[in-house]
This record gives sequence, structure tokens and C-alpha cells, in this order.
Amino acid sequence: MKPMGTITKYYPFIDEGSKSILESLMTESSSYFDFVDRLAKVVLEKEASDNLVYIAEAQCWYAGDIRSAILDKYNSLVTIRPWRYYWGTHESYKFENCQAILQSLNSALEPSKDNWIATELLLAHAYNLSGRPEGEKLLSEATAILDRQPDYSCFKPLAHIAESAIDFREGKISDALTHCRKGYELAKANNDAVYEFLSLLRMGNYTRNSRPQESLNEFEQTYQIAQNLGVPVFAAETLCGVGLAYEILGEYDLAISSQLECLTDCPPVGNEIIFAILSRLYAALGDGQRSLEWADRCLDDREFHLGYLRKARALIILDRFDEAETLLNIGGKKVFQAGYEEHLARYHFVSGLLDMAKGEYDNAMGTLGQAYEILYPLGGLVYLNEALVALATAEVAQLKQSQGRDEVMSGKWLSILENHAHTFDMPGVAMQAALLRSEAFKSQGQLRDAHETLQRSLELSDSPGVKTLRKRINDRIRELNQLLREADVPSKKRKE
Repeated sequence: MKPMGTITKYYPFIDEGSKSILESLMTESSSYFDFVDRLAKVVLEKEASDNLVYIAEAQCWYAGDIRSAILDKYNSLVTIRPWRYYWGTHESYKFENCQAILQSLNSALEPSKDNWIATELLLAHAYNLSGRPEGEKLLSEATAILDRQPDYSCFKPLAHIAESAIDFREGKISDALTHCRKGYELAKANNDAVYEFLSLLRMGNYTRNSRPQESLNEFEQTYQIAQNLGVPVFAAETLCGVGLAYEILGEYDLAISSQLECLTDCPPVGNEIIFAILSRLYAALGDGQRSLEWADRCLDDREFHLGYLRKARALIILDRFDEAETLLNIGGKKVFQAGYEEHLARYHFVSGLLDMAKGEYDNAMGTLGQAYEILYPLGGLVYLNEALVALATAEVAQLKQSQGRDEVMSGKWLSILENHAHTFDMPGVAMQAALLRSEAFKSQGQLRDAHETLQRSLELSDSPGVKTLRKRINDRIRELNQLLREADVPSKKRKE
């Protein structure tokens, strides 16, 4: 591989011997990931300088390949201990994990906090903890060092990446995208492909929640970088992002295949988040059994609160309400302990689904409305979509039950869902809205309107991503055809 800024940025700060080893390894390596592997072996098989050990463990962290053997061999080197805590897993959000990271950082940064290692460690873990308030404090400390030390500007892309993640958490999407672009431009100028990847990945993830179709182009660019670097976890992160974009579009079949492909590139453990996504996707398609299977895999980690909510949702689909309520109560307690608003919304969402499944539509509307009120300002389209679909479903069921036929067609939430799908150009979500609108027409006895609604919805997309939805629509059309034929027979007899 050619020399790359991801590694050469360290040259001004390290000894000539370490620099020579890095240059030799880059020449021998076929890719960045191959380089990381070779570097890790060098520091494990020989006694290496503190700087070389630090760089080796740092690159393992970025590449998602934590080498505990390095941490064990050089356990007295406090500067590498913070690399034990990896980003992008649900562990990052736990209070205990956060405190462990902060403690390891305090040890690593003593006695001096004004050096290049402190700068990188603070920025990396500001990114790692961007979902928690502590991340902002770490970023502030790091940017103060960058202001005093212009020689550390090679780490500025990471500062922008961390700040973008914090802005996103606070709902400042435009600011988050601006920081991503700045990070990407600086990284590209420095030939730092790892920072390029992280900037573009974040950009795709943020764009996904405003322009989901456009985000697919950004993920394509991200995936190319991941392939060039040869880092499996980078490919996995990209595929996960692509899968979430397809899920937002309502293209559930492609979303599932993307997440399954993601798992092939992931490490064999710590994939609870992907398992949870797959459980949610199968639930969206009404496949309770498969949703349950993936939810059970989530709960390999009994502390993963989303696993309990996913399992409760799957059990609701399977009409196992008592079991669902037990799981929901456990998940609810863990959600309240975690203290995140968006997680509370997920608890309300599943609670509303349980009420709806029991036929308690008024309660369902209230609880699902609570979820929507939390989710709307946060702007995350995956959860906003499913909340709107659930509200529209409950509304149609409620109005059918009340026999308020005129009210069915003026349903507030069904109209909001239809407009929402149109605004964000989400064909699969629009198809789900059409299925509900058709059901509303059918309940009024307007079979031809119901039929026409479904026929038009088939024109929205013939993507492989909506294969299951198209099958469902075609099945409904066949049912309506039969009903129309039956309705036509008495009409003909009357004319005779």
C-alpha cells in the first residue's frame, strides 16, 4: 500500500525507529487492514516503543479489531487503556461503561494533558460518547488543546466528526452535516482515509433522515472507501446504514438483506444492535416468528433493554399478550434507568401496539401519540415512520369499530402518514398507507375505490425492496376482485 495520512500524521511526534517500522510495514501491506494486522503482530512478537504500541492499539480501535493481547502485554502503558472501549455498540451508552472510559482517560492523561496522545484520546472518546453528555466535555477539552497547539491540526477532522455526532444528538442536523463536510474535506487534504470514511459514514447517516434516497449515493461512496481499506467492520457499518436507509424508504426486503450481509462482516460477538434491527424489520412485515428469533438473539445480553422491547413486539404479533406484557415491563424499567427520551418513545410505541392488539384503541391512540410527540422533534425517520403507521392503523381500526364511516375517510393520522410518505419520497411507506386507505374504503363498502387505491400503489415502485409489500397488495386486490364479482351478481339479477 502507498503511505497514507492515517499513519504518516504521527510522524512529527514519534522517534525515527518507530517511523522506520511504520514505513516498512506500509510498503509490505496490501491494504490498511493488512497493515493494522502486521503492526499488531510486530508489537506482540517484539518489544516495541511506547509510541509504536500506542499507534498499533489506536489503529486496531479504528478498524474494529480490539487486540486484548496488546493491552495485556503492555498493561502498564496507561495511554493504551482507553482503547479497550470500542465505539458503535450499545455498551457505549451505559453509565458504567462511560465511567470506566473517563477513569481510563484520567489515568492516561496524567501528568500532562497538553500532548498529541491526549488530543487523539479525548477526540476519539468524545466521538465514542457522543450519545452521552460526557462526550461534549471531552470534545471541549480536546478543542482547547487544538487551539493552543496548531501542530496537532491533523486531528481536526476527528474533532469535526465528534462535534457532528453531538450536534445530531441535540437535533442540529444542519450543523451536524456542516461538520461532517469540514471533517471530510480536511481528511481528504491530509490523505487520511479513515477519517474520510468516518466523516462520510456520518454524513450518510444524517442525510438518511432528511433525504433517504440521496443517502444511498453517499453510502455507495463510503462502501468504496471501506473496500479500498479492506476493513470488514467499515463495510459492515456502511451496510447497516444502507439497510436503515432502505428501511426508511419502506423497502423492507432490501433492508433485511443489507443487515444480513452486514452480519457477515461484523465480529462474531456484540451484534445486539443488528439483531434488534432485524427483529424490527420482520415485525414491520408482520412476521412474528422471525422477529422473535432475532429478538431472542438480542437477549444474549440480558442488559440490552431494546431486546426486551423487540421481544415484546414479536410476541404481540404472535398473540402472546401475557408474555409480551411481562417483557414490556422489564424493558420499561431498563428504559427508565437509561434515561434516554428516544428509548422512552420506543417503550410507549410497543405499549401502544399491545393496547391495539387487545382492541383497546383509545388507549392505543393515546400511548402511540406519546411516542410520536417524543419522536417528531428528534427527526429519526425509522421510528417516526413506524409510529405513524401504527397510529394510522389504530385509527382505521378504531373508526371501523365505531362504524363512523364518514370519519374513516377523514382520518387525521392516515392523512399525515400519506403526506409524510410523499414528502420524503418513501415508496414502501406509501404502499403501507395505501393498504390502510384501501381498508378504510372497504369498510365503507366503497370496493371500487379500495381496488383503485391498491392498483395505483403498485405503480409507486417495483423495486426488489418492496417485493413483500407488492405481494400483500396483490393478495388484497384478488380479495377485492372476488368481492366485486359477488356484489355484481345481485345487481345483474335485479336488472333481469
